[in-house]
Amino acid sequence: MAFRFRLEKILQLKIKLRDAKKAELSYINSKIKSLNKRLEEVRCNIKNLSHPKQTVSFYELNNCYATLERLIYEEKALTEEIQNLEKERGRIVDELIELQKDVKILEKLKEKKYEEFRREILRKEIKLLDELAIRGKLNA
Repeated sequence: MAFRFRLEKILQLKIKLRDAKKAELSYINSKIKSLNKRLEEVRCNIKNLSHPKQTVSFYELNNCYATLERLIYEEKALTEEIQNLEKERGRIVDELIELQKDVKILEKLKEKKYEEFRREILRKEIKLLDELAIRGKLNA
């Protein structure tokens, strides 16, 4: 008689979902990190273009202004995207916490059911040994 946990499939599903959420969280974190790096580069470029080190011609100034406008727009877009990803990360973390709680509850339940199973097997073995001992005394 082998131990069989009737919620094993649910436990395995929750573990797979938890692992998938961990992978998703890792992906979001790496994306946020790369966007933050790009945002720092854009801000550095804006700073460099905002404070030229030498005198520039009108044509160069006009080009700098157009580039500066593009960089400011990109900075705004990156900031918004990072904020959206931060919200997404928060949602994923909440879901991950719930999945971890579910897995922990199911694992504790499995351990409890296994201990009940072991006690029942032990009780049956003792009963069988007692019956054999009684039969042995009766036959002697």
